Amino acid sequence: MNNADLVFGEHSISMIDAAFKSILFASVNITNRRNFFVGINDLGFPTCSSHDEVAELINNISKESFRNKYLEAVRNYNDMTDKE
Repeated sequence: MNNADLVFGEHSISMIDAAFKSILFASVNITNRRNFFVGINDLGFPTCSSHDEVAELINNISKESFRNKYLEAVRNYNDMTDKE
């Protein structure tokens, strides 16, 4: 993981590990199983439910709009944890 630029997972501890290492992560649920990461996704972190959405995320990752949305999700997470 130390060499990763982006980590995909399905409610995986790997995504949490990535976050603590300041590595971008995205939740992927192509199987439409229960989403155990929904609370984190609701904060604004990326989630993909199809192969096309995964490709779109990869294609947009260098855009400023993606960066701004991701940083907003980080702020939302930090705000949430500061309240507890």
